[in-house]
Parts: sequence; structure tokens; C-alpha cells
Amino acid sequence: MIKLKKDLMVFFLFVFVPICFFTCSHKQSLDIKKSEAETWELQLTGEIVGKLKLSLTRIKIKNDIYTITGKISGRIKEQRAGNGIADYQLEGKIEKSVFNGNFSGRSNMEVGSSHTSGTITGMVFKSQGSGKYSVLHALGSSHGYYIMIRIYSI
Repeated sequence: MIKLKKDLMVFFLFVFVPICFFTCSHKQSLDIKKSEAETWELQLTGEIVGKLKLSLTRIKIKNDIYTITGKISGRIKEQRAGNGIADYQLEGKIEKSVFNGNFSGRSNMEVGSSHTSGTITGMVFKSQGSGKYSVLHALGSSHGYYIMIRIYSI
């Protein structure tokens, strides 16, 4: 009798628990308001100059507040490191029209490759934006300004 009870318990564990888990876990999750993919041209001036591609996705949290994730990539020129290529991941927030982001990744420059991180802050509107950037890299830090121009949105 005890063996039969153990066998039934094992049967329920291996059959019903996975069924319950999969039916519960595949229910619809939180309702994310809206997510849109955007492509921007990011023009840098200052200690780093260049035209970069900024691809980002906004997720609406509530009225006029979005979290953002994305990628910044393209050719740049830094005063001390020379010409190179930037490849960064971006995370941040847009609240009303205020844009705040942190990025990190690699810069492959004439003098070598470097881990790079930084911040980007400013204002962003429907089709344009502007502000300041600050970057930390192997040779120290670089600062300047940017202009963003929206080129594509899905």
C-alpha cells in the first residue's frame, strides 16, 4: 500500500506538475504599452567627432516616460586615439522630453582597442534631439555635444 502511494505521488509529480507549470507560465504577461524600433543619426562634436547610427527601442512605462535600450555604432575620430569604430550598448530613460542614457562597449581605434563607457544626456523630440556626451576610455575621458536626427521608425 505504501509503495502504491509513493508510485502515485511520483506519477503526479512527473505528469501534473509540468502541465500546471506550462499552462501557468504561458499565460499573457504584463501589458507593455508600446514598443517601437527607431533609427537615428547621432552627430558628435567636441573631443570625439563622427556620425554614428543609434538604433533604439522605447518601452512606454506610463505617460511620457519610456525606458530605452539600443545600440550605438559607427566611425569616430578622437583627438588622442585617432580614427576608429565605436560599438556600444545603450540603456536609459526618456521622461517627457529629457533623455538620459548610459552606454558601454568597445572602441577600436588607431592606437588600439579599449573598453569604453559613458553617458549621454539632453532633450529628444519626435524627429530630433541634442545634448552632451561624456566618455571614459583607455586614454582618459572625452566630452562634447551631439545632435540626433531621426531617420527611421517602425
